[in-house]
Amino acid sequence: MTEAYINSLLRDIPSNVDYTELPEDIDLRTYLERIEKVKTLLVHEDDYIVFQAARLLTSWGVEKGFHILEKLLVENKLRGMIQHRLHGYDETYKHVLYAFMLLGKSIRYR
Repeated sequence: MTEAYINSLLRDIPSNVDYTELPEDIDLRTYLERIEKVKTLLVHEDDYIVFQAARLLTSWGVEKGFHILEKLLVENKLRGMIQHRLHGYDETYKHVLYAFMLLGKSIRYR
């Protein structure tokens, strides 16, 4: 897999989606193929890609992504994954919390 392909899976918004700019907020009931492709990134050699895939899948309500994200959190492997772009402090846990909040929302509406 190329870096461009991985970035596309993790960040692209379908052209017919006009209600968000965040991939986490996409209603993926119609994009099940994309979920399967993102799941393949959960075993990538780059920990950052595994983290991003797990976070995105968790946001979409995919249990496998949640378990990987939970494992990374418990094993304390998330420190410094996402740095604030101006001030440089660690924002990783803020993004993990957002993914967990979206997971709760997606479970509630299944």
